[in-house]
Amino acid sequence: MSVAVHVVDHPLIADSLTRVRAKDTPNALFRQELERIGTLLIAEATKGLPTGSVSVETPLTTTLGRQLSSQPVVVPVLRAGLGFLHAAQDLLPNADVGFIGVARDEETHQPKPYVNKLPESLAGRQVIVLDPMLATGGSLAHTCHLLLER
Repeated sequence: MSVAVHVVDHPLIADSLTRVRAKDTPNALFRQELERIGTLLIAEATKGLPTGSVSVETPLTTTLGRQLSSQPVVVPVLRAGLGFLHAAQDLLPNADVGFIGVARDEETHQPKPYVNKLPESLAGRQVIVLDPMLATGGSLAHTCHLLLER
């Protein structure tokens, strides 16, 4: 399994991120902007998902459409990743959801897992990790390591 990192440089994300970062942003606006960022990031992260042809009956005729070949697994890193979960479930309503909880040990500064609830099999499935709060990247790196071990 390979891990790819893609930096998204989008003006709508930059605009929302500015409000999220402002210390005087009210809680309701913070949540709204975080969900908007999540929607845009997840749309970008899923644009390469494989699709297949499917026959669709329209009111006028039968035509070909496209649908996802398989559903990805969405894994929010607790708790910060929950801010993107609603957006992920809106865009991927049939995706399985797993949870990883990682805290930072205040003495060693190393990631310390406290929750690992993932679907039984990740083999051959794409996994989208939701973690908007990157300080050192330790929690995200540890989560990716746990996923690669599965």
